[in-house]
Amino acid sequence: MEYYDFVVWTKKDIFAERVLPDTEFWERSLPRVIDFYKKGVLPELLAKWFTRSNRANQSVTAPDEDASWCYCQTFIEDSTLIGCDNPECAIQWFHMSCVGLVTKPDGDWVCPTCINC
Repeated sequence: MEYYDFVVWTKKDIFAERVLPDTEFWERSLPRVIDFYKKGVLPELLAKWFTRSNRANQSVTAPDEDASWCYCQTFIEDSTLIGCDNPECAIQWFHMSCVGLVTKPDGDWVCPTCINC
């Protein structure tokens, strides 16, 4: 868009300001916004990851080439992957960082989506 108009109306007055695009700000911010959405918003929308209690987890090493990958759908070099123990899981493999894990978990692990099913 070339611009947008920001308008605030009250009973006493009206304020309008034309806002022009800031391409430099957009290019700087967009990668961080996408990262926040993939790691914060999407897991919460799909499985209420941050508003539920954590459960015991199990780490794994590498996924099959044909397996579905993580909420973020991206390759993260040198990342540790964790597999969902539900054999019917639609995603199967997750980056530990994307599901909020810092250390290798113990026991069975079910992804946030499968826990709420």
